[in-house]
Amino acid sequence: RRICDSAGIPLIPLRTNVRGVLDKQLNWSFYHGTSLAAALALVSAGYTSGVISSTLPVGLPTMWGSNPKTDGFLGSGEFPIIHFGAEINRLTKLKTIANWTQGIQNLRVCWRGLKRDRNCGRCQKCVLAQLSMMCLGIAPDCFDQPLSETAIVDHIPAVYPGMMDLHDFRDILDEARRRGLRAAWVKRLEIVYGQIET
Repeated sequence: RRICDSAGIPLIPLRTNVRGVLDKQLNWSFYHGTSLAAALALVSAGYTSGVISSTLPVGLPTMWGSNPKTDGFLGSGEFPIIHFGAEINRLTKLKTIANWTQGIQNLRVCWRGLKRDRNCGRCQKCVLAQLSMMCLGIAPDCFDQPLSETAIVDHIPAVYPGMMDLHDFRDILDEARRRGLRAAWVKRLEIVYGQIET
């Protein structure tokens, strides 16, 4: 509500038990796109289309529950679903909202935490977000207890868990190098990449 109010956009509250039902059989990573499209369809009256913000950048050779190739198939002729933002990476998106106080303070990246309205601060997406914020010099105001730099280093995996995380870590490392950052987490990312590339 705070984000919508600050942008002058009316909020339509919606509650669903989809995760309570499907998480027992499926991984949210692979069905969140269809869930978002279904939620948009439920509140589609009076609107011409629904928008799902991108997760994966264009050209990344992996599939996800929401992606540029399949999201467009989740709508209809009367209510198309538009996949938006795949041409820019997460760091660029974060830079775009860096000066939007309500956007940064209420940013949600986490889907693993038990509190659905908060970021857990420890999962892979939360660590990526905090790394990105450290890299860009943005205060991690959307986290109740941000990780210290030492804890961030400890949370960077010795082996990356997937193609998407590898892509994000590479973007963060490239940006850190452009900015001339030499913090411990930068060195840790360089070590991880050295192991991956050999």
